[in-house]
Amino acid sequence: MFEGPVCELSRDERVTFWVRASPGARLTVHVDAVERKTEWRPVDTGLQTTIELPARTRSVSIRADAHVDGHTASDVFRLAVRSWAKPALLREAERLLARSPTTAEALLDGLDVSTNRRLRAEAVSIRGRSAYIRGRFDDVVRHRRHGADLAATTGMIEKQAGDLATIAFVAIWVRPDAERARKVVDELGTLASMSAQAGVAHAYNEAMLASLTGDLRAAERWFEETETRAVRVDLLAYSTGAAAQRAILLARRGHFDAAFEVYRRVQPRPGPCHAARALANQAWIGLMAWEVGVDAPFDPEHLARQALERLQACVEKHSIPNLLSMLALSRIHHGDADGALHHVAAARQHGASLRADVQWWLADVEARAARIRQRYARARRAYRQLNEVAKQRGLKSAQWRAQVGLAGVEEAAGRVRTARRAYAEAERQLDASGLRALFLSPLSVSSHLQQAAARRYASLLLRLNQPHAAVQVLQRQARRRVLGVSRAARVAALPAAQRQRWNGAVLRYVRLRTIGDQLDGRQWGEAPETSVETARQLRGNRAAIREALDLALSHLGTEAQMPQGLPKMPADEVLLGYDRVADGWLGFAWGRGTLRTVRLAPGASNRPLEGLSRWLLAPFRRELQAYSRVRIAARSGLEQVDFHALPFDGVPLIQTHTVTYTFDAPRDVRPVRKAHRALVVADPDGNLPGARDEARLVVRRLRQLDLDTFFLVGSEVERARILGRMDVGLLHWAGHARQLEGRSDALAASVLPLAAGAYLTAGDVLALPRVPDRVVLSGCETSPTDTTHLGVAQAFVLAGASAVIATSRAVRDDEARAIGAALYASGQDDLGPALRSAQLALRAEPIDWAAFRTIVP
Repeated sequence: MFEGPVCELSRDERVTFWVRASPGARLTVHVDAVERKTEWRPVDTGLQTTIELPARTRSVSIRADAHVDGHTASDVFRLAVRSWAKPALLREAERLLARSPTTAEALLDGLDVSTNRRLRAEAVSIRGRSAYIRGRFDDVVRHRRHGADLAATTGMIEKQAGDLATIAFVAIWVRPDAERARKVVDELGTLASMSAQAGVAHAYNEAMLASLTGDLRAAERWFEETETRAVRVDLLAYSTGAAAQRAILLARRGHFDAAFEVYRRVQPRPGPCHAARALANQAWIGLMAWEVGVDAPFDPEHLARQALERLQACVEKHSIPNLLSMLALSRIHHGDADGALHHVAAARQHGASLRADVQWWLADVEARAARIRQRYARARRAYRQLNEVAKQRGLKSAQWRAQVGLAGVEEAAGRVRTARRAYAEAERQLDASGLRALFLSPLSVSSHLQQAAARRYASLLLRLNQPHAAVQVLQRQARRRVLGVSRAARVAALPAAQRQRWNGAVLRYVRLRTIGDQLDGRQWGEAPETSVETARQLRGNRAAIREALDLALSHLGTEAQMPQGLPKMPADEVLLGYDRVADGWLGFAWGRGTLRTVRLAPGASNRPLEGLSRWLLAPFRRELQAYSRVRIAARSGLEQVDFHALPFDGVPLIQTHTVTYTFDAPRDVRPVRKAHRALVVADPDGNLPGARDEARLVVRRLRQLDLDTFFLVGSEVERARILGRMDVGLLHWAGHARQLEGRSDALAASVLPLAAGAYLTAGDVLALPRVPDRVVLSGCETSPTDTTHLGVAQAFVLAGASAVIATSRAVRDDEARAIGAALYASGQDDLGPALRSAQLALRAEPIDWAAFRTIVP
């Protein structure tokens, strides 16, 4: 609840209040000094009530009386209120706006607004809404800017916030303009303390800006704040909008279960347009889940049909072709080629107004329909044509999709060697474009679609008896994922000034892509003889896009290069890898220049230890008997398996082998660290006495080993001091990690808490000029096995550390202390054998020693 100079009543003369009061406090409401009985309901961490006020109400006050230590404490909030009767002509213009914006504007021409700024502000706002409906976005910005300025002079704060929010939307999504977007969102921020609606609009647009510029963690945080603020003051439009955007954000990252869960709580705003948008977004999420083989808890086709019905009563007819393309895609997933082509034909009736992405989906559906009908020659021609069109227009992701589609057709037709060449070309395209287009492009190929294609390609290679190539395909895809996730972490850690430059470059890129998409859509519907000028504009647009993208990526600095081939292994070490392929599981062993692959029987990572050992270790008995060291590369859900604790010949694997874990890190080796120095950090939160004891033991032991050791504890663990001390050979961190903002969802990243509420993120580590060669992160969940984000432990390896000891789950304070104290007893510099010695020494103790693992490149 925000206190401001005046509250103007809404059209229904209802006001919603949200109050956070002391437990047991008595709340009373007075309207013009007369007590009003109200019903308070718990919402979020406070109480909410909605009051209908008479038209001539002048003030509302809320009094809170609480008993504290035998005394009564009172506090009173007062709010001035005014009402304003809109002229009949203005009301009629608003009523006609949705059906006939031109008629609504014509009515305004007869309204005298020359002497009344309030009336002029309302009229300008209607003109802005009319321009929005008609797609005249330059006029939208002009009218809304004028309206916001008028509202500011008349004290109409919420009207001002509404106009600014519309300008922000245009500047972020429709006509991307970094400078305008940042300025308008900051204006909303200055109003947030005076208006609940302004505060909600500010949070929402911060989220949208962060989402567009790649800071997904900030976007998640701002969307959550939007929901919280909007629910408190009953702004349903923003609470449902934020939830929907968060669900889309989750789905784009492949977290469909989380996206579905968010949508279960979404209550669409009343009105056909809002309902249509909500239904369409949910349908699209379900279809994307189907595209990657994930079941949806609802029928996307049913939702798309419902959305289409709602659109018949809505002014936003431009969404109809998009919904028809969804229905066509749904029919493809049901194997109904005729039904899919029927919807394609209906969408094509909209002609040149179709967006380029819709045109692409329709053409893709036609090719897939031909494949369903086993008309392989037609499907082959369709995909080759799509590939050529995408190549001419510089649409890297669309070109890749067409190439993978062609590979699938060849495979279905039984032409496996031709299919292999098609898959190889798709891989070549990914390697050629790298992550440049895939990270920023609105048409980018998501990593889970790439993974599905890699699995199909690997299965084909195994059928062709090319296991070495199959393993490398899976490995390259894993490395692409790591590079993509690390880039997102680097974006989140950019300093303010650099972030502003990054945002500006990205928004310029998005604006150019939007222009390019419009030109693409135009060219799809043009005859060849009339498309020459469009083609010329497209060539210039593509050159500008490349320039803008290169400029954006330059702000992130240099990145690690993608390594090629299987790693070079020491003579006494074998790499055991596990991954899914299209038709099952593949295991491989790589050592001394020899590769052996095994098709594993179906299994699950939740088996008992003996069952996991029979499934994962027994097929490689020969290698386990020949090598003393084992490096594990486990993917596709096996990351959480403690291979080092699995029984082998009756004892845990670490009793006979040194076991380390790798995650296909494209390592970035940085300047030489000062190997003779160590940094020990303890208990930044100030609540882990065991961590302090552990750190003191470690400091004593390291100094005995003649290491120049710095020790920081509690409030000394300041951000600047930590970042400035990372040029050491060894870092030992004794303290908990945690999920950012206390969340456990897939968008949150593990962080290391610092003093004064700060924290160290994966992005911070990747931005360091140098990192320690060896790192020990002794605490809870310092290396969570969720591969959808980059943990701090993995970031250290990615930045150049040779080994990191971390925990895969929560451990007790005494368990961390015991492992940390025993770690240096053997005096070994190599962290893998050192951890093994500590775990073997403590095996008989009642501690979770298996939670600790050594991570290497």
